[in-house]
Amino acid sequence: MKTSELPPQLQLVSASAGTKASIDWTQVHPAIMALAEGNDGGELHQVVPTWVKGAWESPLPAVPAWSHSSFIPGTCDWSDSLVLRPVEAKP
Repeated sequence: MKTSELPPQLQLVSASAGTKASIDWTQVHPAIMALAEGNDGGELHQVVPTWVKGAWESPLPAVPAWSHSSFIPGTCDWSDSLVLRPVEAKP
């Protein structure tokens, strides 16, 4: 269940609950700039995607994050799942 589907009094409690996905960025191609989770699971993006109508959208195709063995799915709401590549992680 997504946070937005909870009763209002529970949304504040749930909004901070959960963890974001993680990945070993040193093993990810340098062109990839962001990781986000949604209906299709974790996805790696070449540009920072935007949250539009309940999904992450990007003008470029996304790569499934499960293709990297270091990918660990998160437990947070999808709308809060965006993780930007750390600057120091570029190979």
